[in-house]
Amino acid sequence: MSLRLFLMAVLAIVLMAIINQDLLGFMGKFSIGAIAVTFTVILGFFSILKLTIDYFRIN
Repeated sequence: MSLRLFLMAVLAIVLMAIINQDLLGFMGKFSIGAIAVTFTVILGFFSILKLTIDYFRIN
């Protein structure tokens, strides 16, 4: 699963580089840690949202 996510992220970066090179320059201003925390927060939010939806469907 993590390998698929990594490959999708690499593909997304390659597509962004092909479509708009200025976008990659903008992303270069952020640190790796900040990007990792952002993705973790986003994934955590969606997993909590999914758990909440599943809870209310069952009850």
